[in-house]
Amino acid sequence: MLTYRYPSTGILHLYQDELKDMDFIAAAQFLTKLPEDLDPEALFRSISSVSMTLDGMSFEELVSCSSLDEDVSARL
Repeated sequence: MLTYRYPSTGILHLYQDELKDMDFIAAAQFLTKLPEDLDPEALFRSISSVSMTLDGMSFEELVSCSSLDEDVSARL
């Protein structure tokens, strides 16, 4: 089974304390140009710590569920 990682959510997780104190414009500017001294190991640890679930199912399980694909197709 493939494991998907979410760099964007890892970045949000890593910088959550700083981002919570910023207004929208400041946060957008910060996320547009991340700090040059970003620690790659800290970023990868943060990415690994993010868990994407919905009703107890992982993202991968949701994607692989054929009934989800049929339901989405039916709505289109």
